[in-house]
Amino acid sequence: MSRWNIIIAIVALGAATPTPAVLAQRAEPFSTVSVGIAVSHDVHDARFQSSWDVSPAIDVSAGLPFYYGNIRAGVRILHAYSPELTDINSAYMHVAWGPTVDVGRSLSFDASVSAGSMYMSFTDEPVSFRKSESELAVGLRGGMSMRVGGPIRAHVYCEWQHAFTSIPLDLVFVSAGLAYELQTPDWLRSFLD
Repeated sequence: MSRWNIIIAIVALGAATPTPAVLAQRAEPFSTVSVGIAVSHDVHDARFQSSWDVSPAIDVSAGLPFYYGNIRAGVRILHAYSPELTDINSAYMHVAWGPTVDVGRSLSFDASVSAGSMYMSFTDEPVSFRKSESELAVGLRGGMSMRVGGPIRAHVYCEWQHAFTSIPLDLVFVSAGLAYELQTPDWLRSFLD
């Protein structure tokens, strides 16, 4: 990781630390479940993007209020195409944590850190043991969401993702999508508590 990436990570973690006022207004842990889907586009112009054309990614996630913030589990599915190199299908499977700050009744801002595995499948690779790879990956995300009707929220966010491949891979996604929030069923809440 470069010096600038470390500095950005430290600043983002500091910004993501909730203040006592934020903690006082948080929802009870496990009180709701939110299921979301979003379309993400990689906007970072670097080594990876110069060799592959990246199609829009699909983000699917489920989250809930947790102690001192929110926790989320998700997967980002991405296809990268290259006329000269093998195509790549990838899935970033991760868990994330971070605070949400409510601004009024319908608008909220959030920040989170994530960690997980970036699984990559190389469709045209002729050597069998090099057809797939799974590496540690981390991310930083910031965004906002707005209630658009009943339990449905629209959200936009930006996320930096770093995969610890032999040649480190940095991606920056801009995303937009919808989430559906519902009260956690009693049986699930008692299990989680």
